[in-house]
Amino acid sequence: MGDESDHQLSVTGRVRVHGQSDIPGQSGGDPFSPWRLRDTITASAMMHSLKSKILPRLALAFRSGLGGAAPRCEPSAEHVAHLVNLVLGTEDHAPATFVAGLRAQGASEDAILLQLLAPAACRLGSMWEADTIDFASVTIGVSRLQRLLHHFAAQSPNDAGGCAAASALLATAPGDQHSFGLFIAAEYFRRAGWHLHIAPMATRRDLTALVAEQWFDVAGFSVSSDRRLDDLAGDITALRQHSCNRQLGVMLGGQMVRERPGLAASVGADMVSLDVTIAARHATALLEVIKDRSKLNNNQR
Repeated sequence: MGDESDHQLSVTGRVRVHGQSDIPGQSGGDPFSPWRLRDTITASAMMHSLKSKILPRLALAFRSGLGGAAPRCEPSAEHVAHLVNLVLGTEDHAPATFVAGLRAQGASEDAILLQLLAPAACRLGSMWEADTIDFASVTIGVSRLQRLLHHFAAQSPNDAGGCAAASALLATAPGDQHSFGLFIAAEYFRRAGWHLHIAPMATRRDLTALVAEQWFDVAGFSVSSDRRLDDLAGDITALRQHSCNRQLGVMLGGQMVRERPGLAASVGADMVSLDVTIAARHATALLEVIKDRSKLNNNQR
């Protein structure tokens, strides 16, 4: 919305320009006051003035008050259901065409990611667990959603500027079958300029071998179910033991973290992030905490 000092709508429906009176007969220098009628004006002249001068200026005033913003399209439950049908259908390009149409109507990238793609992936997972679709169908559907996500990633620049990028390992917790949320989180990390390695459904052996060979500043786990949560504590311990970065930061996200506030402490993680859109900022803050902790430890030696 524009600044309220620019244009305001009075209770009578008139546009009041800041600093001018809206009282009939006292409009001063207002060049388009519809209430300044001359005795000699005719009905046709009045209509001509209304159409050619007053209405266009009112429209301009309203556009200024709205900041020139076009109406935005917010993905709804019906949009999500339609996208699910498309990714399960036979037309390979239909999902991308549908999403492009929503973008053209004003849907933001964040709305597409969080209010359309993520709920569609959740619905596919629920349909699979309810045995209404088979594994092959859900695999094709999620694959098409991931292609849409990658398409947005290719179009969206990152915000890192000239800053040196940190590196993150993002993985699902052991036993988790739903990894699409991990790719959503990865997109926000990428936008923030992080170097990423994504490891959905990797084993502990895979993860420990990876951190032993490559430097990671942060390891993040997406926890969407309570299956084998005890293994997560062992995974985190093993990562720290094998990592070439002895100050590796570990953070958790996902639905299970929201439902169990004490989970992070019980498995040895450093931080939780419940908002995927700012998880990268939380990770950056974690790096600062680790840096300060390291300086304090060195000073105490």
